[in-house]
Amino acid sequence: MIKNKLLYLSMVIIFLSLISTSVYAQEDMVEIDNSVFENPRRTPSIFRHDEHNEKAEIEECNACHHIYKDGRIIEDESSEDQQCSDCHKLKA
Repeated sequence: MIKNKLLYLSMVIIFLSLISTSVYAQEDMVEIDNSVFENPRRTPSIFRHDEHNEKAEIEECNACHHIYKDGRIIEDESSEDQQCSDCHKLKA
């Protein structure tokens, strides 16, 4: 009985340790490389996505993850799950 309780307690401690480690892990850096684009409009950059948005006071994802139609940004549309090169021309 005591062995089972110790085993259970050990498993709970390990589980909580794994969860807390992932919560406090460093956020992955995002790299935007513009060298592949024919006519880049932004400089290449490496940044922490959430921290950058907070400091720049960017609340709408489509400020960067934009979708255009007839030369205008479509409101409430986002290209978050697409590569920039899906829409922007690449160098030959």
